[in-house]
Amino acid sequence: MDLQTSIQRGVLTSLRPESEKQIEDYVDYATEIDDGEAQALAIAKNRDFILLADDRRAARLAQRPGINVRTTSTPAVLQSWPRLSIENEHKLTVNIPRIADLARFAPASDSAFFSWWKRYMTD
Repeated sequence: MDLQTSIQRGVLTSLRPESEKQIEDYVDYATEIDDGEAQALAIAKNRDFILLADDRRAARLAQRPGINVRTTSTPAVLQSWPRLSIENEHKLTVNIPRIADLARFAPASDSAFFSWWKRYMTD
């Protein structure tokens, strides 16, 4: 996936820990979750961002007292996508199977999004 185009268009922004506190939090969180999630959580906490996390451990860590970072998930973002444009509903039928295949991602069977996600999967 070419993220550079999305960055150039302003859809995505590439971020890095910038302060000592962000780096300190990143190192602390990396003892419990993967580096990418740890870095994203440290940035979200210190810049008051919402963390998009599909990793359950990262989402649980974000909710701990003293961290308290709001989280969302890929299914939550995608479920709201059709509200931006009616055309996006059709795009979900293409993109959700691609996400499942290429990213090897699907919500857990006990997720509130599981049956919604399954509607877009083709056999």
